[in-house]
Amino acid sequence: MEIFHLMRLGFADGAYARWRTLYELCCCADFIRHHGEKIAKQYYEQSNTDDQNYSWAKGALDEKGNKLDAGSFKKIQEIVNIDSGWLSQYKLACFITHASSQGTFGRLANGSTENLITVGHSNYGIATAAEHSAICLCWITGEFVTLFHHLDSDARCKLLSEWIKVVRDAYFTAHEETFGEKLGENESSKTS
Repeated sequence: MEIFHLMRLGFADGAYARWRTLYELCCCADFIRHHGEKIAKQYYEQSNTDDQNYSWAKGALDEKGNKLDAGSFKKIQEIVNIDSGWLSQYKLACFITHASSQGTFGRLANGSTENLITVGHSNYGIATAAEHSAICLCWITGEFVTLFHHLDSDARCKLLSEWIKVVRDAYFTAHEETFGEKLGENESSKTS
């Protein structure tokens, strides 16, 4: 809901910063799902501490039974085998979220304008935040509905995939009608 409201109000960069958190949750959920109840329990138990690192991932094993080095988010991304296109999107979201020069001058809200610091709301960049949020919502929901696999799980995942297409089409069409710029699939950001 928070991402949707930020997009609705024209704050694409704020929505993308929230997408970053959603993406991180997706990667952690994927990691936990594939490494079992022990890791899930450690993740939960760490919520009762002030520890903000990834010590909850200690003890995870690969398919050969070897311990995995998963002590950072970067390592978790590597283990869950994230496509390099998502890594560049995550990097962009980190720039936007933190006080980097790249994030300050390379905001989604700037559109194709460079060396400008956007103040207030803008209609640029909304399609990126919308598409990526829809994909991550589908991803994390898929992790949940397939946890105990049954026939309905497949149908739900297929329905969610179709929903991504609807979201993408709606926001890409709105972008094209508003700015006269056509966005293709996976081209909704400056770094794709």
